[in-house]
Amino acid sequence: MAFTEGLGLYYLWGNLLAIAIASALNFVLNEKWTFRSIPPVDSH
Repeated sequence: MAFTEGLGLYYLWGNLLAIAIASALNFVLNEKWTFRSIPPVDSH
């Protein structure tokens, strides 16, 4: 019983970690993409 509970915890934390990493990567890539495609506006 403890074995399956441990597997469930690993699965849950793995999902949370994957979601956190994916969102962080998405944020960084979004920032770089917008910086690359849109010139800075507040340069006046």
